[in-house]
Amino acid sequence: MHPKQAEYNRRWRSKNKSHCRERGALWRKNNPDKVRACSKKWKDNNQNKLRVYWWRKCGIVFTVKSYDEMYAVQNGLCAICLKPEKERAHLSVDHNHATGEIRGLLCHRCNLMLGSAQDSPFVLKNAVKYLKKGERKQNG
Repeated sequence: MHPKQAEYNRRWRSKNKSHCRERGALWRKNNPDKVRACSKKWKDNNQNKLRVYWWRKCGIVFTVKSYDEMYAVQNGLCAICLKPEKERAHLSVDHNHATGEIRGLLCHRCNLMLGSAQDSPFVLKNAVKYLKKGERKQNG
C-alpha cells in the first residue's frame, strides 16, 4: 500500500471510530471460528506476555525470569504439597495481597485452598485441628 493511502486510511479510521468498531463487531460475530483460531494462535505464541499481564492485573510485580528462577529453586514443585502442577500449564505465583510480597509458587489446588481460607493462618490452623480430630476418631 502506498504511504499516502495508508496515512489517509489511518486518519479516516480515527475520525470514524464508532463505524470501525461496529464493522469489527459484525465481522467477529459472523466469523467466530476465525476469531477463535486467531486468539488461540496469539495465546500460543505469547504465553509469557499473558502470564505477565495476569500478574500485573493481580498486582504482582514479577518477571518471567524471576518465575523461572523460583521454579528452579522449588524443583518445579508446589511449595505446599511438594507435587508438580497437573491441572494447569504453570504453577501459580502466590503473594501476600496486602504487601504484594511473593511467597512462592503453588499448584492450582493449593492456591485455591489458601484463597478459600482468605490467607488466614487462624482458619488454616483450625482446619488442621479439625483434620487431626478426624484422624484420632479413625485410629482410636
